[in-house]
Amino acid sequence: MKIPRLTSLRPLIALVALLAVLAGSLVFGLSQAPRAYAASANTALAAGTQCKGYDFWQGAAAGWYHENSGGQICWNGSQIWQSGGGPSCSIIAYPPYTVNITWCGIYNRGGSYIDVGINANWSFLWGGNWPCYMRVRVNSNGQVVSGHASC
Repeated sequence: MKIPRLTSLRPLIALVALLAVLAGSLVFGLSQAPRAYAASANTALAAGTQCKGYDFWQGAAAGWYHENSGGQICWNGSQIWQSGGGPSCSIIAYPPYTVNITWCGIYNRGGSYIDVGINANWSFLWGGNWPCYMRVRVNSNGQVVSGHASC
């Protein structure tokens, strides 16, 4: 049996372009709620105050977002804050993507909720850049109430 030779690069280029468009649509379609995992057990402090660490994961075909609270998140029913070190964030990008994290942090410490978040620029290896973000909201009772990501 004779194996046909590739006489033109057009079919290969068309296939790569199609896969890039499909993968790109999956990067931008991060509508699934993030998964939150308790990184540590609840710890009782002052009357009515509880703390625990959080670990958030959000996946798509192009890669995974990962956010860790970095320290204990504490709440008392009316306020929520971070106690301890800062958050840590990482992104696992699958080829043909590269990623650069531009911000990782916690917004609204001391309020009735906090948003643990990450901002990043996703790029194709051959060009193109998409600023993206992910946020996870935790209320003053320590419950993850929402999460969203977008590019």
